[in-house]
Amino acid sequence: MEKIILSIILVLMALGVHGQEKKQTPLPPYAYATEEVSFTNAEDHAVLSGTLSYPLGYEKMEKNGVPVVLMISGSGLQNRDEELFGHKPFLVIADYLAKHGIASLRYDDRNFGKSTGNATEATTETFMKDALAGIDFLKKSGQFGKIGVIGHSEGGSIAFMLASRKSVDFVVSLAGSGVRGDLVLLAQNRTLLSTYGIPDQVCTDYCNVLKGIFQAQSAKPDIANPKEFVKELVEKAQAKLPPSLEQNLVTVIRQSNPWLRYFISYDPGKDITKTYCPVMAVNGNKDMQIDAKINLEAIQTLLPANTQNLIKEYPELNHLFQHSKTGNPAEYANIEETIAPEVLEDVANWINQISK
Repeated sequence: MEKIILSIILVLMALGVHGQEKKQTPLPPYAYATEEVSFTNAEDHAVLSGTLSYPLGYEKMEKNGVPVVLMISGSGLQNRDEELFGHKPFLVIADYLAKHGIASLRYDDRNFGKSTGNATEATTETFMKDALAGIDFLKKSGQFGKIGVIGHSEGGSIAFMLASRKSVDFVVSLAGSGVRGDLVLLAQNRTLLSTYGIPDQVCTDYCNVLKGIFQAQSAKPDIANPKEFVKELVEKAQAKLPPSLEQNLVTVIRQSNPWLRYFISYDPGKDITKTYCPVMAVNGNKDMQIDAKINLEAIQTLLPANTQNLIKEYPELNHLFQHSKTGNPAEYANIEETIAPEVLEDVANWINQISK
């Protein structure tokens, strides 16, 4: 019981583990050009450093016809490769796109890697403004044709934020959410608890109390006595929880921050309904962090009609789009594959198709 994850989001924000290099990771010298660049979110005095990758034969192409994507990582501060347990999915994606006629810009999150900026008070909206600065940088360069975004997980929500503001020409949402943040976290916790063999009724009781915590955190930033507050919620819900799970709930309150309070209240539906550009939204059916069925159905229902939209669920893929046995995050580090080849192929084909 003591090792049960209190919330995948909180765990992901803390991940900084490095594993062995994976076979899909491309190594220099690359067969295409790359450039170290930086752009600034002037509103918040953040300088984002990244890598611009040009497609093969770029100098020989008509520059205005080459599409480019800005890559936006998921929750938690990550480097430009979205590195996790030795996997570098954004580097793998950038490499594949460069070899298939698509440029890309990936960057270190603020206050991480070579980027600067205050991350303590940052929310999803803050990260959206960082991404918007990246889009403006690409537009002002005058080097590319259509400019789109590839957003993973929370980055998918940011992609829809940008699209609703008519800032981008297309969106690729990789395991992005289509429902409010608190619902995402409640589903994550229920799934993980069940995976660890916790009885259904205990899962229900735990999530009922967690829901009460989220409601309180949305209403006010601070809870004076987390332990007493959890005790009150447990009694009100008539929940029967072991001490270790009650302590997890106390920890949720103590680890609350501006990012989490924003996340649980944010409903991506408002931005999705205003997204009129082409959208490719995909997920794996073994994703334990963003339920594929619930979120893809929500996105498909909310999106304005567009014949170029592609909504797809991949069998056997987890949240990182790796082929997996269970989808449990504990598998991520031990899977050799960084990202399924069929996803890379579909993303590149779709972007090239809608960019004609």
